[in-house]
Amino acid sequence: MKVFIKLLLLLTFAGHVVAQQPAKGLTVGITLHPYYSYVANVIGDKGRVLPLIDSGFNPHNYRLNPADINRLNQLDALVVNGIGHDEFVMFAVDRVNPPNLTMIYANKDVPLLGHGDKSNPHTFVSIDASIRQVYSIAKALGKLDPVNAKYFSKNKKIILNDLSPIYEKSGVSERPDIWVVTGTMNIVNKIFELIESCKKEVLIAIPKAGEGLVKQALPKLRQLNEKGVKITILTSDKFDKEVTKGLNRLATLKSKKGLFGGGIIADKQYVVILLGPEISHSSTSEIVAICTDHVGLSSFASEYFEYLLKDATEIK
Repeated sequence: MKVFIKLLLLLTFAGHVVAQQPAKGLTVGITLHPYYSYVANVIGDKGRVLPLIDSGFNPHNYRLNPADINRLNQLDALVVNGIGHDEFVMFAVDRVNPPNLTMIYANKDVPLLGHGDKSNPHTFVSIDASIRQVYSIAKALGKLDPVNAKYFSKNKKIILNDLSPIYEKSGVSERPDIWVVTGTMNIVNKIFELIESCKKEVLIAIPKAGEGLVKQALPKLRQLNEKGVKITILTSDKFDKEVTKGLNRLATLKSKKGLFGGGIIADKQYVVILLGPEISHSSTSEIVAICTDHVGLSSFASEYFEYLLKDATEIK
């Protein structure tokens, strides 16, 4: 449970799960991977968590396939964001109408921020929202499984007891150090700055569209390799073989089908997340980057990167 405290507190969404695969108990689905750890650590060994879609796919434009529909029909409950990013599931639930499915809205008790009729769907990056989400999820699971309601409540309290002091210390208004960088050269310079400052470990995820950037970064990656910095790179399975050959000499290299986003994490402290126009909903073709040294988001990025690596293919 302590591992999850770090994941949730530091906004790590796909971390080490305590849940086993029991013969009996609730089967709870999640639409977005940020909620995986939330549910898994509340339900513990009294059920299992089943992601509705595989990791690495873009929820913004995802369409459910027959395998996803099959998962949907196995569920006792489905935890949804409900305010954006998982609209594809809402449509499927209406169409399939699973007879025994209970919907759990993670943001049911979360004050929403936004402009006009649009709310910010990224509530899971807030410690305050995370506290409320864990509470709502545990309460809903307790109603579905009254026999284990006290067990779920106990797990919830362990989580909240660690989260609450941190939230109180941070103040009512959370102001994480996050900024947006636009312009290809500005983003490249920021990434190179992170690479140069790295002392122990660098994690890099790069889609097919970032092949050119990788080629530019090769000299700096060689310098890191010579300094003994651990380098792990996750690429798209569409990467050019010559490029991967060069990377393989310097890093632990894995590929993943359907990798749609990218980023770099230096020493698990500094992060640049790349957003293409499709992901950022931009009306232009410009790539946008989110940069942060906020401890929570940095830890989330690191743990989510490790989560993506689990079913990636190693390149030798």
